[in-house]
Amino acid sequence: MLALKGNQERLHQDVVELFAQARATEFAEIAHDTYETLDQGHGRLERR
Repeated sequence: MLALKGNQERLHQDVVELFAQARATEFAEIAHDTYETLDQGHGRLERR
């Protein structure tokens, strides 16, 4: 998780651009891991 405030304008903009590019290429050029959990309770199934 990453949180940035808008008052760090250049850093914020760099991260926005990085994620836009990564999404456009489906993260093909970005080293990354994923983790998914499934929980069931109270009549519902949650995927996180």
